[in-house]
Amino acid sequence: MATATQSTISKEVFHSSKEYLSLTSGQKRWIDAFVETLDANLSTRKAYGASDDAYVAMFTRKIETSPRILAALDLFFVRSPREKFLRDLQNDIARSTGVARIEARRLFAKITGLIDGALDSEPDETSPANFFVGQLVTQRDEMGTIHTGRVLAVDANGRPTEIEEVQ
Repeated sequence: MATATQSTISKEVFHSSKEYLSLTSGQKRWIDAFVETLDANLSTRKAYGASDDAYVAMFTRKIETSPRILAALDLFFVRSPREKFLRDLQNDIARSTGVARIEARRLFAKITGLIDGALDSEPDETSPANFFVGQLVTQRDEMGTIHTGRVLAVDANGRPTEIEEVQ
């Protein structure tokens, strides 16, 4: 769990919060170890007495994705709604496939500023489009409805000439 933080609340306030109090005793030991070391695997070893590397890795992933653990860490590290949203979006991207993954990655890129809104604009007719056969594309029709399709053919400028709509 990558945490590049910064601000935290005091341990006394944290330990009396509803987020911390809702944790199991093992989760509390894990959280306390994690806020001290910022090492999720070491925290799992300390909190649960685990020693097998494969088990530690598997159990750490399970703990790190627990909604109660995430809520407690969000409180302790004073994470903003934007930080929480981006973390959740990254998790969604990791679990999704196909068109859903493409759209989630596009949303992430827009939100983080990796790309501007250029993907929503129409291409300039004088510039090459650089589409390729098999690529998934999205289009917005006159009514504003978004359609997703797979490019079946492109012209010499790399513009799709045939698209098969996918569901």
